[in-house]
Amino acid sequence: MGEEGVISLQRRGKDTTTQRLGMLAACTCALLAALTAAPQEANAQSARPADRIVLIDPSETVADRTPDKTLVGGPENAELDPYRTTQTFEQPEDTVLIEADEMVHDREVDVVTASGNVEVTSDSRVLLADSIVYDRGTKTVTANGNVSLLQPDGQVLFADSMVLSDDFADAVGETVRLLLEENARIAANSGTRSAGNRTELKKAVYTVCDVCEEDPNSSPLWQIRSFNVVHDKEKKRVEYEDAFIEFFGVPIMYTPYFSHPDPTVKRQTGLLTPTIAVSPEFGTTVRTPFFWNIAPNMDFTFRPRWQTQVGDVYAGEFRHHIGFGQYKIDASATWPDEETVRGTDIEPFRGHVFADGQFDITEKTQAGFDLKLTSDETYLRRYDIFNENDLISTAYVRTIDDRNFARAEAFYFQGLQANDDQASIPFVTPLVDAEYYLEPLVAGGQVKGRFNALNLQRTEGTSFQRFSGDIGWDISRTAKSGEQFGAFADVRGDVYVVDEDVINGVGQNKSSVQTRVMPTLGVEYRWPWISTGEKSSQIIEPIVQAIYSPSNSNPRDIPNDDSLSVDFDTTHLFDRNRYPGLDRFEDGARVNYGLQYSLLGDNGGQANILLGQSYRLEESATFPAGSGLQDSDSDVVGRVQINPGPYLDVVSRFRADPKDGKLLRNEVSLTSSFNLFEDRGVGISANYVFLDADLDTVNNREGEEVTGSFSFNFAENWWMNGHARRDLRRAEMVSDGVGLTYQDECFLFSLNFNQSFIRDRDIEPTNSVTFRIQLVSLGEFGASTTVSSAQTN
Repeated sequence: MGEEGVISLQRRGKDTTTQRLGMLAACTCALLAALTAAPQEANAQSARPADRIVLIDPSETVADRTPDKTLVGGPENAELDPYRTTQTFEQPEDTVLIEADEMVHDREVDVVTASGNVEVTSDSRVLLADSIVYDRGTKTVTANGNVSLLQPDGQVLFADSMVLSDDFADAVGETVRLLLEENARIAANSGTRSAGNRTELKKAVYTVCDVCEEDPNSSPLWQIRSFNVVHDKEKKRVEYEDAFIEFFGVPIMYTPYFSHPDPTVKRQTGLLTPTIAVSPEFGTTVRTPFFWNIAPNMDFTFRPRWQTQVGDVYAGEFRHHIGFGQYKIDASATWPDEETVRGTDIEPFRGHVFADGQFDITEKTQAGFDLKLTSDETYLRRYDIFNENDLISTAYVRTIDDRNFARAEAFYFQGLQANDDQASIPFVTPLVDAEYYLEPLVAGGQVKGRFNALNLQRTEGTSFQRFSGDIGWDISRTAKSGEQFGAFADVRGDVYVVDEDVINGVGQNKSSVQTRVMPTLGVEYRWPWISTGEKSSQIIEPIVQAIYSPSNSNPRDIPNDDSLSVDFDTTHLFDRNRYPGLDRFEDGARVNYGLQYSLLGDNGGQANILLGQSYRLEESATFPAGSGLQDSDSDVVGRVQINPGPYLDVVSRFRADPKDGKLLRNEVSLTSSFNLFEDRGVGISANYVFLDADLDTVNNREGEEVTGSFSFNFAENWWMNGHARRDLRRAEMVSDGVGLTYQDECFLFSLNFNQSFIRDRDIEPTNSVTFRIQLVSLGEFGASTTVSSAQTN
């Protein structure tokens, strides 16, 4: 016992037995005195809240305290260290729990003084400090030394010293540091917190950059220095007055006022970072996007492009989540000031609409749509919105149950090439496809049924409806010798209702019904041979497939829309029907054969070669010239893949004339990733494509080109990248570019130079330079300029 009215609780070291007996006697006397005086003291102090003193044996050594320990609630729920002094004060509004190595409660002035690893919990907030003075009369807590105030939301306020209300909602501190989410930090000379919401900091610095490990006292890459900073948790904004943006401690910009959302904000209404571009075509272009957070599940971004030439562009994106799905709509519109560009007439209105959505109707059924429409053929490419030769819009409903499925789709196609005739391009409403696997097996084999229905319409040209049904049986077995045997039987029936129109005076208006039935039988044989060595394994596998179906199964009056292009390669070597769609059927007797060789290394490396050909008993009149299947002996197809390890992958796919070995098609791709100087990553990608003039299919044209790209992490946080595409047949560049990027935890900078040599109606070749700067948690800024028109070379 200390002076009268004061209880002193100290942690002590190991005591002797005599000392312990003496301490026990002293505690017994103190307890009897307290019990005797309790009624009188309770009557004398009935006006103030009651307190409860918890005495813990302090004789044992205190273990180190866990800094992030949080105690919430009253003493009946708190987990107390049995070797630390603990005192709980029950207030009418909440409970204040104090833990410390040493604590003194002066009852006369009702002041608690605690020191040594102090931890105070009040209203779900936790205060850590070297020492505190808790004045219960004024309801204030004065904390000194390594002060930390932990908020329920994870925010932490540090200070050398701090004066707080006993609920920790209000505080005043010196040498204050505020830790926010996403590693954002604010340091200030002093700070004030009000109502647990508003924190005002004087002479403060904000950054999200990490401290340099080699020189902790150096300035971060960037920071905002301000005379007054206010963080409003309710509004979730950080505001600055008289602010300087500094790079490496050097001021580069001043603003009297600046604000941004705090790092907890993912969506908030307001202006987004603008971008600037300069080009001969559009003059100066300024983009000033505005984000509208309509609701937690709905938002809209308005992206206007203010242009000094041609005319402004108004664009926006709307997004909506409706619980069982989501959809978005992206659109733009402009009324250009120009009527013609390089002899090309410009529409008075130009714009586009893109939209897509996905919805879960049931656990197994989904629906969705993908809409792509534009006002004219060159708008999307000229305004750098979308770079494709056609647009495909679709809507669908599908259901999947194990292997069985059914779907209904609709398609609309819009051509963007100069020779496209939109009136002759079909649209599909709908396409229905279903597949069902019959259980159990029949004669040891799997029975599968399929149904397909199509309604294809044109504004000008042939339209038709198709109904197709198919049922097949498959069986496969593996012998003890490793030989694999397979057999299949299939029968398909089609019904076409055809409506023909006169086009440019050619043909006649007529309707007809066409039918066909196509049975197919086939067998397949494989026998892999395996040889295992000390460091590798080799596999040689011959494959033979024989298929028969009646000849002349493709009547001329049946239209062909989905089987115009036949892409014969190793992928389709053993397909039963090598037409991509249903309008044409591969008939006649044929034998498909190939030889596959694989080398597998113990270190993960591998190589694979596949060569194959198809032989038909009679030539096919239905396969187009140049398809590789029009003669009895097909072209030879092959694939070579070499993968010695994760650092290199080379694949070559080719087609050759069986008569003279002339390459008709050759595609080579190379990807590589490795490290230079132990930790500097390099990535390389290259592709070569050769298409011979004898190839005469819809999607293939004569040509030869090479493309390549690279990236090189030449220094910490620094990357260099480049790309190029060259037409070897015309000896012309198509496009190229090079870029430089720096990126770390708080900053991104990129600078890129690109050239495009494409010329198409109102689209001209260009050279452009773009740069982008991003300050993490603040936003980004970008700009681009067209330096000059690119010259074809």
